[in-house]
Amino acid sequence: MTRAKERRADFAARMNELGLGYEIVEAVDGRTLDMSKYAANAPLTASQIGCYLSHYKLWQRIIAEKIECAVILEDDAYCHDNFAETVLGITACRWQWDVVLLKRGKRIRLHRIVSPITKECKMVQFKNHSGPATGYCITYTAAKKLVNNIKITNLPVDAAWGHYWKWSGKFYCILPNIVKETGAPTQLQGTAPSLSKRRWRRLKIHIYLWIYYILLRPKKWD
Repeated sequence: MTRAKERRADFAARMNELGLGYEIVEAVDGRTLDMSKYAANAPLTASQIGCYLSHYKLWQRIIAEKIECAVILEDDAYCHDNFAETVLGITACRWQWDVVLLKRGKRIRLHRIVSPITKECKMVQFKNHSGPATGYCITYTAAKKLVNNIKITNLPVDAAWGHYWKWSGKFYCILPNIVKETGAPTQLQGTAPSLSKRRWRRLKIHIYLWIYYILLRPKKWD
């Protein structure tokens, strides 16, 4: 975001250090949203809805410009030295994929190794929720699937799209991670809610997640 000058400068410096071209796309600022339009999306905060809309806008652009494959990074993403080599390996991989996460989420259980990508990294599939949207590769086909099937819900973007069986997504991750979060504070929302409100929102989100996992998670895996 324009007002996140330090984060933008740090991101640009790292990409230039790696010798990689990039384009900065302005995110949706949660502070500017009319939250009355998103009342049905409780318990999401303005920050989470802004983040959701930011990714959704990029998926729409991929479709509009017929971009075969794109790498999307949030502005708090830090790319490791093997980032470019691994991404090239992903695009050259013969295994059919829609989304490949470049960072593994917490408490993720490995299901199987799908394909080697480089000497250090491999593409894997998980048994449960996939992981964060800090950095990922996405295809044109995946963008169409997501825009057509994943709308603003009661879950953050990285939780909603993780239910990939709902949109027939081929969803994988790279191990070890080639992207990490810098830990910089978010700029998508201005005034943060109180600690008690944040805890209650997290609790409600966890309840939604458990409902999805128990009722909708597939019983069998390929």
